[in-house]
Amino acid sequence: MGSVPNMSDNSTIQKAYERCVMETQEELVKDNQGTPEDIMAVMYSGVLQTCESAVVITCEKGVETDSCKIILDIYKP
Repeated sequence: MGSVPNMSDNSTIQKAYERCVMETQEELVKDNQGTPEDIMAVMYSGVLQTCESAVVITCEKGVETDSCKIILDIYKP
């Protein structure tokens, strides 16, 4: 599938982003067994974009915002 890119200088946000990607990717693989690799690559790209939006963009105004706190709570280790 590939490595998870660095999307934030904030380690808390980056770790939440990585967890989002890994969890979503695991579900994607589990739910799409037998799907050709080229299609999985496109779906993986969608995972990166989805998690960027869900975690990085949500938290870009600060980790103390309510919406960011909710996302960080979802993807806490």
